[in-house]
Amino acid sequence: MANTVKTQILIAAIVTAPAVAISFLAGLSLGLPGIPPEIPPLDAAPVADQPGQDVPGLPRYPGSVRVKYENHVFGDARVWEVGYFAEGRVREVQSFYRQRLDESGWTFEGSHFYAGELALRARRGKVEMVVEVGQQGEMVEIEMELYEPRST
Repeated sequence: MANTVKTQILIAAIVTAPAVAISFLAGLSLGLPGIPPEIPPLDAAPVADQPGQDVPGLPRYPGSVRVKYENHVFGDARVWEVGYFAEGRVREVQSFYRQRLDESGWTFEGSHFYAGELALRARRGKVEMVVEVGQQGEMVEIEMELYEPRST
């Protein structure tokens, strides 16, 4: 009789364990706050710059608002990552930066579209720049990354 009870308990555990685990995980996913995005959602588009600085050596897109700023040392390079939101279209931002890169002494190295996002690459000496632009409704999200070797 003891084996029968143990067998029934074992069968009940095997049958109900997946359902309990799925319910537990579903409860966790519904009850925990999400990981905050790097850049705030568009329904909360900021009106004032976040603390930080603009990327050195390149003007910001007119009317843009800084929503991200990071400046850190990564290996033997200093890295700036600055994000903006602005009203506009990807092609307008592309035209603006193509002109400003040349005016600011950058050598344009090319551009490409990937996953709906435009990336412009440029260089000035040993300093590398990437400007990524994506359309978010009526807004554009602009992410600028600058890599500068620490020895320059």
